Amino acid sequence: MRILFLVVVIMISGIFSANVFAQRTVIDVIAHSKDHSFLLGTIKKAGLVETLMGAGPFTILSPTNTAFAKLQGPSKEVVTSGSRDEVAKVVIYNILAGNITTDIILQGIKDGNGKTSLKTLDGSVITATESKGKIILTDERGISTTIISTDIKAGNGLIQVIDNVLMPV
Repeated sequence: MRILFLVVVIMISGIFSANVFAQRTVIDVIAHSKDHSFLLGTIKKAGLVETLMGAGPFTILSPTNTAFAKLQGPSKEVVTSGSRDEVAKVVIYNILAGNITTDIILQGIKDGNGKTSLKTLDGSVITATESKGKIILTDERGISTTIISTDIKAGNGLIQVIDNVLMPV
């Protein structure tokens, strides 16, 4: 009887923990990732924290700190010393409306004979293709990134971790 009680308590705790995790926003998930501190800083600088804590759903194409470190020239200048509006353009370019899972992207690639278009919040288009089982996203400048960690769930959307920063034209 005592073991049964313990099992029930553990099960309820697990359900509660999963439910609490699902209620965290995409901002909460990013804020608790050591690999996304630079992204969090750009979101703050862009003034988009409250928006991304809203109902959503949002799919964040989330560049790692290493991805930001690879930026050079004008792209690096925009994210490190650009105006609030310039930084906001970069952040918004890396956000899709809805819960866009990798399964949805892969189905679009299949249905689109090898590629599909994803519309960002600013109305721009990112092209998705598949190579060696990985999803490759290409921005309008022709720069590609790979989704390296998929479908990280939050209460108001998903996060797809990418290894390069997608930049608007």
